[in-house]
Amino acid sequence: MAMSMRVTNMGGRVIATKRAGVRSYHQHDALGNTIALINDSAVVTDTYTYWPYGELRTSTGSTTNPFKFCGAWGYYTDTTGRTYVRARTLRPGLTRWMTVDPLWPKESAFFYCLGSPVLHVDPSGLGYGISRCRCQPTVTVSLPKKHPAYKCILTACLEFCRDVGNAVFDANAQCKWAPIFEKCDAVNNTYPACTQASGPWHTICGREICQPGGSVYNGHPANYSNYPDPEPQLSTGSNSTWQFCCVECKMRLCCWTMASTWAAYLKREAKCLKRP
Repeated sequence: MAMSMRVTNMGGRVIATKRAGVRSYHQHDALGNTIALINDSAVVTDTYTYWPYGELRTSTGSTTNPFKFCGAWGYYTDTTGRTYVRARTLRPGLTRWMTVDPLWPKESAFFYCLGSPVLHVDPSGLGYGISRCRCQPTVTVSLPKKHPAYKCILTACLEFCRDVGNAVFDANAQCKWAPIFEKCDAVNNTYPACTQASGPWHTICGREICQPGGSVYNGHPANYSNYPDPEPQLSTGSNSTWQFCCVECKMRLCCWTMASTWAAYLKREAKCLKRP
């Protein structure tokens, strides 16, 4: 019988695993690759380095750990080297997916992360970026899978979720609180505040950006329900105000990007439902 493993995650990121009573804490690099495991005694038991598409380059230690390349996002690598990423399976040695993208031909059939694996991740297997957006036409518009409009709406939703991931990724990339704080100030002075009245993207962007273990303000997880502030938050000197400034920067940029995307999705959904 295979030995079971308990996985602990925070904010959608794998932070620890426990097997046979032994817990390992996962240390990640900026992309989300697991670069080390640490035990309860704060001793490094295993280390890893990778080639760009996820092949293991070097390793030390013998702890069983399937969450290596992009392990923080739940990429699961088996003993043959195949990496399971929810919707599809990645073959790092071939630098490509093993099955066709559901959005093909609008998306490349087998291309992984636009050919930029050291810049992007694809936790859903459907498009680069980080998003917990899910498509369930049977729930959102009460359509049975056999309905003529089901496939049309599902495809539209998958593209929308891809855009959510890309918007969040780009917002996080542009609004870094260190070392160029002025960029966050510029965004907050340029783009409108992300309000609950703005539409569903306020919740969508907030859920992705202001999650536990993610952006913080004064040491506490940011809460998107606190936005917007009456005036744009600007960097004033302390680390906490810089962080808060850039959390709002991410929210404003993500919401601005998603506004047109959401409107386009609603039009496409309505068009799908009108099909005979």
